[in-house]
Amino acid sequence: MNSMTQEPVADRPFMPGYGVPMEGELLPFSWVEKRLADARVYWLATTRPGGQPHLTPVWAAWLNGQVLFSCARNARKARNLAENPRCSVAPQLAHDAEAVIVEGVAHQLPLDDDLRAALVKTLKDKYDYDMSAQDPEEPVFAVRPAKILALDETFNQHATRWTFP
Repeated sequence: MNSMTQEPVADRPFMPGYGVPMEGELLPFSWVEKRLADARVYWLATTRPGGQPHLTPVWAAWLNGQVLFSCARNARKARNLAENPRCSVAPQLAHDAEAVIVEGVAHQLPLDDDLRAALVKTLKDKYDYDMSAQDPEEPVFAVRPAKILALDETFNQHATRWTFP
């Protein structure tokens, strides 16, 4: 695992009516990390001030056990996260029967944070986008997972939930 200090705890998600067995093989966390690292598009779900959901695609990176992305300070997602930092992020996966859903809390990275520099490099390599040319005052968010749910093509047989200390 990246530089997270403690391993997340893996177990079965509670999904009544979907035939998810309480025992059996769980997905390895490396399965999740690969999909989070390799995705090109990620879907970010935030909550508007009135409680309505807001879903938007973002370019992002999985670094140091977090999902990182930047946006304009006036963007709806940035304003939503300023009001309520709880959010979900899901990479758009090539295999439509697979899913990875990160539930967590977003926090804004300081300008001098080493993760910002790593994000600049990752976005350049991944998207050929030079983030260093954007206004350094624009926010960069890191979403720390509280929980991750993963489903592979067998859906219920390997459904795995990780909770983070």
